Amino acid sequence: MPPRRALYTTTPNTPIILPPRHAIDPPELRSCDWCHISSRQLKRCAACNTSIYCSRECQKAAWHLHKTSCKSFSNVKSEYGPAAEDLTLAQLRALGFSSLLGFTEAFSDFQDAHSWTLANIALAAVRGDGPLDWLQAPESEHTKAVRVHLIARSPSERRRTHRDPGSAFWVKGVGFVEDSKFLDEMRKHRSDLPLPSKLEASQDPGYIGAAFVVYDIEGVTMKMSKTFAQYWPTAPELAGPEEQKAIFDDMLMLCIGCINMRCPLRILEGNDPIVALPGRFSRVEGKWTWKPLFTDWQNYRGGDRGLDEVLGRLKHHIPPRDLMTAISRL
Repeated sequence: MPPRRALYTTTPNTPIILPPRHAIDPPELRSCDWCHISSRQLKRCAACNTSIYCSRECQKAAWHLHKTSCKSFSNVKSEYGPAAEDLTLAQLRALGFSSLLGFTEAFSDFQDAHSWTLANIALAAVRGDGPLDWLQAPESEHTKAVRVHLIARSPSERRRTHRDPGSAFWVKGVGFVEDSKFLDEMRKHRSDLPLPSKLEASQDPGYIGAAFVVYDIEGVTMKMSKTFAQYWPTAPELAGPEEQKAIFDDMLMLCIGCINMRCPLRILEGNDPIVALPGRFSRVEGKWTWKPLFTDWQNYRGGDRGLDEVLGRLKHHIPPRDLMTAISRL
């Protein structure tokens, strides 16, 4: 274990990079995409089945942001015709999903369950890949994207976990795709791609650009995508290239492992906003609700089989709390 020094500790004056969007997710899996209030009356957008709102007022207020991406899940039929739609549906049924809407709902819930983790997978992959200058170019000119290779769990596996929204998929690997033609095709169906840049650049001078992430689900031709804001490091001088690489590699391992071992990492309200905790989803009063395994990494003494396996795979033995603190600065 490395000595605790400036890289792994924070003080009230320490510069940090907070995660994108609101750092603290509510314990309930589903909340309104506009006001972030949880409600049993949440309804999905009928067109794309991904965005969720608690009222018509919130849906109307969010429309100026949502309208450019809403069409992404209805493109299959309109852009490629019934044959492509039939092929996609056959592929999804082979994986145990009865419809396109059922699949998009499962994938949307998976993204919500692992929102912190997926953002940090993008961060660790991009930072671990080397210089960040390429992110400064307009997103339409980026020649590579992060590729997250996902496997859908079998219907029997999903039934065993009572359809826990965080465990519908597992991560087989993370890498990069460098295919300009493929990326141009993806961008054509994600017309909101420049939006994160415009929003983040106006709010934070440390913003570099948006990393494009492609979710490649094995057995499905249709690809999913998302963009994640990236920021300049606040204190890169605190670690040399080798130590930085070790930190990013272990962060990637921690994030992937916690998805695969069904212990989603999330920020606990009232805790350090840069340190996520592992937990589990269960049904509470009809809602999928996340509960942490513990409230502080320092209190964990082992005993959770899945988490112990994840921690055992970390090569450089940096405690998770220190790892996350370092990631926020490099």
